[in-house]
Amino acid sequence: MGTIPSSVFAFQGTTTRVECPDAADLEWLTEFLSPQFRVLETIFTDFTVKVEEDQHYFEFLWEELSKRQPNPLENTFVLDQTVVRLPSTTLNDGSQALYDETCHVFYLFPPKAGPIKILRRSQEHSIRTSLMRVVRELLAAPLGIADQNLMLHAACVAIGDSGVIIAGPKNAGKTSLLIHLLHHPSAQYLSNDRILLNKSDSGLDVQGIPSIVSIRNETLQFFPALRTQFDMRHSLFAKRLRTTPTSAGPIADFTRKKCLLSPAQLCELLRVKAIAQTKAWVVLFPRITDHEESSIVTRSVSPEAAADHLFHSVFGSGHRTGNSIFGKLHGVEKNKELDGLTLVQDLASRFHCCECLMGANSYRESSEKLVAELAAQIDLDHA
Repeated sequence: MGTIPSSVFAFQGTTTRVECPDAADLEWLTEFLSPQFRVLETIFTDFTVKVEEDQHYFEFLWEELSKRQPNPLENTFVLDQTVVRLPSTTLNDGSQALYDETCHVFYLFPPKAGPIKILRRSQEHSIRTSLMRVVRELLAAPLGIADQNLMLHAACVAIGDSGVIIAGPKNAGKTSLLIHLLHHPSAQYLSNDRILLNKSDSGLDVQGIPSIVSIRNETLQFFPALRTQFDMRHSLFAKRLRTTPTSAGPIADFTRKKCLLSPAQLCELLRVKAIAQTKAWVVLFPRITDHEESSIVTRSVSPEAAADHLFHSVFGSGHRTGNSIFGKLHGVEKNKELDGLTLVQDLASRFHCCECLMGANSYRESSEKLVAELAAQIDLDHA
């Protein structure tokens, strides 16, 4: 029997080894998580994740889950405003088995130190989404409840060395504003959905957290050139760049409400570079309106109003995640609520915050004009 392919991923000082029988799945994971999560050459790691395929054991676990007294639903994956809770059962050896119906896998957590296993019945079901979620949760989620850290439901683009944070609820226009700013000549992609803020002596560091890029068809209407790129190639988040077809044919299905991409696919389509970290510069709150002006209208927001906006953008807002399955692995036992009030107020008071009103024609003017307006407003703040 040959050596099982493996890779080590690192983020903020925590390392995880991933062992997966299919090297192509590891290659996809590396492409999806990079550059925010680094790949290291090391022997010793904090955690190990193993992917296994065993139809008989899968069916055994399914029977155990059905006949045993179920545990309370387990906090597992933190999303923007919710926490995914999965049914679980405790096995005879003390291991905890969680069933993910969406991905058709079991997650097996050992009672003590040992590898976390992702078990699938067969290759009929892709392992990639569940593998990405487990690795991301292991490395990033506990940092969101650490002191001096704040995880936001927000996008971020760097204009040179300056980070533009785009915060707001779903369907507020974050992705539209992100794509518009990524057309700036100096733009670099950091994140489309979640960021980690860390207070440092030199300012506020913004770390990108990789996630699937969801682009609604309404957004594509604003960017004809990007829509043409979708027409030319079939971009699916669960595929690697080099395995994504570029031939003709009915490529993107615009009868669907949205298209799903990996961060690498979005960057390739827009021909921008992805980076792992930047310094916070300005905070934008997009809002879709029906105005017909051919530019994005910006309005300064008071620190108090900005803090309120940001409070509702805290990742997993309103949920306690200190006792989640991944929090326990990191030794986080306290039920620290994800409020991040101090950092929210600090962010709102230290940086220029403004609302961006966006209509159907707002993207006709260049992103350079918007960035220049923001720079002028910030200069006025500091005058």
